[in-house]
Amino acid sequence: MKKNIFTILFHIVILVFLSSCRNSISAPPENSVLEEKPYIPIMMQIEYPSESLIFETGDRCDIKWVITKGLDNVNLVLLKKFRKVSTIIQTTENDGFFSWVIPTDLPPSHHYRIKMIAPTDTNLSSVSYQFEVVSNFNLVDEK
Repeated sequence: MKKNIFTILFHIVILVFLSSCRNSISAPPENSVLEEKPYIPIMMQIEYPSESLIFETGDRCDIKWVITKGLDNVNLVLLKKFRKVSTIIQTTENDGFFSWVIPTDLPPSHHYRIKMIAPTDTNLSSVSYQFEVVSNFNLVDEK
């Protein structure tokens, strides 16, 4: 009989122990939960080149963008179908303007875009509208 009482008490102690551990693990105290503020990046916007422009290799393209407050510099990259083709300039002042001469050896395509990236946070970026680059851009007069 003493053995049965001891076994019952042992099981009760184990049951109480296991149930108390489960409660402390699953419910942290309210004051230990930290509130995190959501990260909302400031959106940058490229204004020029605008949609459907055509440039000839060797032309000057004046890249224009809305100045982003709190950002000193930006990086400018040339994309083709959203893949990096080349770096236009690694770092330039965030003054809303950069004059770029389109390389003469750039292959013709209508899938080019310019991407502006914040050097301190690569998630903060903007992509221009698609534009076209042609070589030997000659207009033929129709009579």
